[in-house]
Amino acid sequence: MSMRTRALSLIAVTAVAATTLVAAPASAGPHPPDPGVVRVDSGWLRGSVADDHVTYSAVPYAAPPVGERR
Repeated sequence: MSMRTRALSLIAVTAVAATTLVAAPASAGPHPPDPGVVRVDSGWLRGSVADDHVTYSAVPYAAPPVGERR
């Protein structure tokens, strides 16, 4: 394979990969994502959606202070 053919192949593969990544949907599921649901380290949080904001209640920010941390 010539150097020119390799370069063109690399450009074509890069273009296809970039197009696929940009065109991929944000969620892996078949439904559009719920604007009130977000993923956090410990799982999922569901908020109350209003016209101009989302409110999240009972968010587990940290572990309770026990033992030496108390």
